[in-house]
Amino acid sequence: MHLFKTVSLRFNLVTAFVSLLVVTVVVSTMYTYYSHSKAFLEISDDFIDSTMASVQDNTRNYLEPAAMIPNLTSRFAQAGAINIDDVKELESYSIELLKTYPQFTTLLYADEQGNFLMPKRLADGKFETKIINRNVTPATETWIYRDPVEGMHQKVSTTISYDPRGRAWYQQAKIKQSLNWTDVYIFFTSQQLGLTASYPILDQYGQVKAVYGVDMTLTKLSTFLKSLKIGKTGVSFIMNQKGELVAFKDIEKIVKKEAGNFRPATFDELGLNWLTKTVKTYQETSERKFSLEVDGTRYIAAFEPLPTSFAKDWLIGIVVPEDDFIGILKSSNKNMVLISLVLLFLALLVASALSNKISKPMVSLVQAIDKIRGFKLGDAVNVRSPVREIQVMNAAIESMRIGLSDFQKYVPATLVRQLIEEGEEATLGGSKKELTIFFSDIENFTTLSESMDPESLALHISSYFEVLTAIVSSHEGTVDKYIGDAIMAFWGAPLANKYHARGACRTALLCQQSLLKLNQQWVEEGKPAMITRIGLCTGDCVVGNIGSTQRMNYTVLGDTVNLASRLEGVNKVYHTDVLISQSTYLAVKDDFVCRLVDVVAVKGKSQAMKIYELMAEKKKADLTCLQLSYDFNRAMDYYLKQAWVEANMRFIAISHRHSEDTLSAMYVARCQQYQEKPPAVDWDGVMYLTEK
Repeated sequence: MHLFKTVSLRFNLVTAFVSLLVVTVVVSTMYTYYSHSKAFLEISDDFIDSTMASVQDNTRNYLEPAAMIPNLTSRFAQAGAINIDDVKELESYSIELLKTYPQFTTLLYADEQGNFLMPKRLADGKFETKIINRNVTPATETWIYRDPVEGMHQKVSTTISYDPRGRAWYQQAKIKQSLNWTDVYIFFTSQQLGLTASYPILDQYGQVKAVYGVDMTLTKLSTFLKSLKIGKTGVSFIMNQKGELVAFKDIEKIVKKEAGNFRPATFDELGLNWLTKTVKTYQETSERKFSLEVDGTRYIAAFEPLPTSFAKDWLIGIVVPEDDFIGILKSSNKNMVLISLVLLFLALLVASALSNKISKPMVSLVQAIDKIRGFKLGDAVNVRSPVREIQVMNAAIESMRIGLSDFQKYVPATLVRQLIEEGEEATLGGSKKELTIFFSDIENFTTLSESMDPESLALHISSYFEVLTAIVSSHEGTVDKYIGDAIMAFWGAPLANKYHARGACRTALLCQQSLLKLNQQWVEEGKPAMITRIGLCTGDCVVGNIGSTQRMNYTVLGDTVNLASRLEGVNKVYHTDVLISQSTYLAVKDDFVCRLVDVVAVKGKSQAMKIYELMAEKKKADLTCLQLSYDFNRAMDYYLKQAWVEANMRFIAISHRHSEDTLSAMYVARCQQYQEKPPAVDWDGVMYLTEK
């Protein structure tokens, strides 16, 4: 044991270097060889998931208008917003929809008498409309053609061979009395793959009066799939339960021509053996993700049903050769083994010489670090060594010493320690972070200051600051500055804290609780009480070093800061102690008892927001507090709905139970005022405050 204690640092370094290098190289080489394949496949799995989600989102977004428009049109018709008996109005409405949604090719309307309206988009972008009128004798079929140059002309015929009531899109929507999707089929004119969505229009007795539908092509889905880069040769596709292709990167392959007729092609008609086998494997096993070998090549396959609202079971598939992801790894693994062996041999030679050059300067560096840790920053760090890494360490430590010296000029030591951990440097500039801002102010401080001599006032306000600052600091808050009798603090910087809103709210409540006891003590001592209002706001701010190179201040800037300051002042209007913004409320509502105070636009802001009174932590709140919050929020619901009588009754009941609650009394007065003189029709509940 004695010999071990007297072993030199150089011997320890040589032994440690050699042992560590041998173990590291051997273990890392083996681990890398066997784990990289798994890692690459995991990365490929994430990539496939991301691609799958992209295909799902794009498909859902592409189809949703077709599901929405027939439904909305039916509702508009039943509500009288669209007169479906007025052919011109219905035609104009439908053509506007065609202009809005480029994936729509045709809009269809038919009623129980066989009348039919079909605005249609032509290949050149023009529009034509087919109208069948069976309300006249003889029935007529009219084609209306629109040309920007030649104008509108029409062709009328009494020869009618088409009856929409016999079509699947009409019959199925009538039977289901809800949204209906047809199977995919080939459009007669464009010979493109598409489908039809339709929805029934009911009369006042709930009977089907007509059906409105949308024809849409699926070509853009194939175009989107073609744009995806899945490895080097991977493909994605969409198919239905029949095995028919809905979308594929080679658009021309999804339509099959037989005996002069066109139909959707199936997946096994593509001539891709590997794709056929992966689809059949999925159909047999129902596994969402798997790999299999086909003709000597291993493929990764993923399948997901399309989660959409229309009632057709479509399946998204992605198939990628495994070598697209790990092919390069197979060859690099062999090279890595050889390189590792060479590096190990060289490292063993260098370790012995390097250890001697490290030991002496390392001791000096440790001593310098100890001084910096104790904030003894006067002596420069100047350790000389031919080893580059030690020179870098020396320069880094000296930079840290200089940086800490700079920060100590304007930042407390506790904050400097935090900045060291965060890696911040004393340079001008800031970064955008989500923070919670805290503003406090003393009520009637001007009157209070006039009643005390300056020395007594200074001691009194210092005692006040001491208490509140200690609470802020102990709950991970950063005191930014003292502004007269106000305190500005923030949570979430310099140390990241995703629960910054909770910390700020807990601090605000503790400040009020501590001041309650402190004010009682001051009053007993003959000193004036300091009633404090607090405002909290959560949001994005610019936080960092603001100022000049001669004088910096680690502070926060932004609209969130201004809103927190405004909220502190708004307490005067509502006779509250702590007000928080809607953003803060959303972050803490599960942990704190709050009640909605109002919907306001503070001075200098046109945008309205909800503000809340912070009442207590839920785990510490008594039944009275919880009941008050619940009853008040229910009353506010009626108030914002302009149910003045019900809201007034509820606020009166709250006032009777809580006679000290001035906020309820204020809303009683408001409700009575609005009962006597209702607000404007466009009243949205917003109070525009003119005071800060």
